[in-house]
Amino acid sequence: MKYVDFGSEYNTYPIRRPRSTELDRRRFNPEVEAEFEVSRMWNVRIGRIVLNHLRGVPGQDDEKIHDTFEEYSEWANEWTENTREAVFLACQNDGLSPTYITEMTFHHIAQSILPQWHTLSGDPEGYTDEAITAAQTRLAIINGELMRQRHGSRALPGERHEANAFSSLTGATTEVDTKIATLETAKQQKGKSIVSFPASRQLELLGPNRNIDQVLLDADVRHARGIQAKTRVGNTTQAALNRKYNPRYVTLIDGITDLGNVRAVRRNGSTVHITEPGMVAMHHLMRTNEKKIPETPNKEAILKQAKRMTRGHSSSVPKVGRRVGAKVMPALYQD
Repeated sequence: MKYVDFGSEYNTYPIRRPRSTELDRRRFNPEVEAEFEVSRMWNVRIGRIVLNHLRGVPGQDDEKIHDTFEEYSEWANEWTENTREAVFLACQNDGLSPTYITEMTFHHIAQSILPQWHTLSGDPEGYTDEAITAAQTRLAIINGELMRQRHGSRALPGERHEANAFSSLTGATTEVDTKIATLETAKQQKGKSIVSFPASRQLELLGPNRNIDQVLLDADVRHARGIQAKTRVGNTTQAALNRKYNPRYVTLIDGITDLGNVRAVRRNGSTVHITEPGMVAMHHLMRTNEKKIPETPNKEAILKQAKRMTRGHSSSVPKVGRRVGAKVMPALYQD
């Protein structure tokens, strides 16, 4: 779909904290909530740049856009580092809205793909295989941390707080895996300027039956497509899915059938297959030179986890990229 047709379907917030009727404020921790005041303004600010780009709004200065994303990256690196643990603990221990984890996922992804954002200001660097692979590696290590938290949230099975955290971390891990996959798809589209961005609040919350996690762009022909990641679509009928996600705007990515996020484990002497969001990230880490993987406090543990989880698993990141590409690329050019 043409940029302007796609972008016109979504509203634009002013640059202030949006009112969020979907959030249950009775369950909010004021200290954690305060940490999200500035982050939500950044989300809206970035969303406005993307929507203005799609709509062809005149007056967007390339240098200013470049400086905005440099400023954002500097802020986000410090904010996520200082806020991540507090959010995980709040969601697990206080029964807070899992919206916090969802909101953090946007910034986890956004700060990992800085060269891709700069394509909005005409910089071609974000389209190179090297830049895309580096972004995938940053996302994979983030997903390793999300997986560690997700498995830790199983400590008290049946507890409501733990269930909230486990569910929201499952969704976040699937979303990051989907982003790694769409970056792989972009590398496979030789000769095309394909780029994708995490959906800001305008794109994720406000479009009627157009809720998306990512927006995929072909910058050469100026076409856009929405992507929604689901851990498992299940047996939902196509008619029901179409009512919730308009197929003119949204392509659904299934964590099991499209991403291959399942893992064989031994239980009671038998082999069973379980849903395991994060497998795309684990496979990416296993094919990456360790020297190119960012240093983090839990890097060694995450790499051990990746080695253990991918042992005997036949899935591969290029194969996932092709599967996702087979769904999203034809849809990208439909009117």
